[in-house]
Amino acid sequence: MMISSQQVSCPRLGFIGPVSGGGKQTIPTPGEFLAERFHEEGCSVVAESAYRGKAARLLDVCNILIRHNRNIDILVLSVYLGQGFFLEDLASLVAGWLRIPVVMVLHNGLTPAFVSLFPEWTSRFFRRARVLVAPSAFLPRSLRPFGMTVRVIPNPIDIGLYPFRLRKQASPRLLWMRSFYPYYNPQMAVRALTHLKEKHDDLSLVMAGKDKGLQLVVSQLAAELGVEAQVAFCGFLQGNEKLDRFDQADIFINTNNVDNAPVSIVEAWAMGTPVVSTNVGGIADLVQDGETGLLVPDDDDRAMAESIERLLKSPDLVRKLSAQGYEQAKKCSWQAVLPQWKNLFEEIGGRR
Repeated sequence: MMISSQQVSCPRLGFIGPVSGGGKQTIPTPGEFLAERFHEEGCSVVAESAYRGKAARLLDVCNILIRHNRNIDILVLSVYLGQGFFLEDLASLVAGWLRIPVVMVLHNGLTPAFVSLFPEWTSRFFRRARVLVAPSAFLPRSLRPFGMTVRVIPNPIDIGLYPFRLRKQASPRLLWMRSFYPYYNPQMAVRALTHLKEKHDDLSLVMAGKDKGLQLVVSQLAAELGVEAQVAFCGFLQGNEKLDRFDQADIFINTNNVDNAPVSIVEAWAMGTPVVSTNVGGIADLVQDGETGLLVPDDDDRAMAESIERLLKSPDLVRKLSAQGYEQAKKCSWQAVLPQWKNLFEEIGGRR
């Protein structure tokens, strides 16, 4: 995909990373968000197309870097490691041959573990970056022992799309939103309900997200634990339907086993929905316990239920988390994040 625009003061940017494809069950990736917003700012942008197969993506990446290399001053490479690391490695290698400065944006909360498993390979890879960027302080701190310096620039959102509503008190209407995948531990959300069911007749939990193989397991668990009447599965949410679900909920729960800086928490803040989350990975670098959310130990459903109960009994705490979460969301707005990217690009200065 080639997006072109002209603005002398803006560097010509290339973006490589996973692409959602714009389908009905997709949301823009952080890399896509940046590419679209910089295009709107007047930059010349070359971005990866929505090819699904590995071979097609490989050809597309080579096409971007070789065919369009004279149209790129700086390459922004989204780094998720895992199965996509071979392509990310190749893209950084080709960019190096072509003398294109590379900004690597690190997204995976398991990056430190991956670096520990493959120290030589990842060391060669990361040395090709002019600058490393991560959305929270978690990865900079975790990668410092490996001799890596990482700059923090938050994952941005278009905050104007999220209507804010200050919560003054909370009812037991809960929202969980992530893919049904082991890392996101959806079973914990269901188990937490068992500690709340007897106290609250109006208890409800909406679980939203793509089924990555666990939704049936979670549904069966809800039936086994006797909370199937309290749980609603609404599939993947986007647009107004997602905004409606956030507005209807009074508490957003995040149960991940592994995470870096989930945009879903920032979205909850932008809507004024208080957050209760597991304290894993970079969550504590994003959420300040007792100030912008409540944190509980990993996989501790009883502690999560107790934190939910705490909110239900404390309107003052609800109001505080709602208001201060929104202030935190504003720090992740595109208006706040754009200058940080512009400063970074100015420091790099493009190709030499």
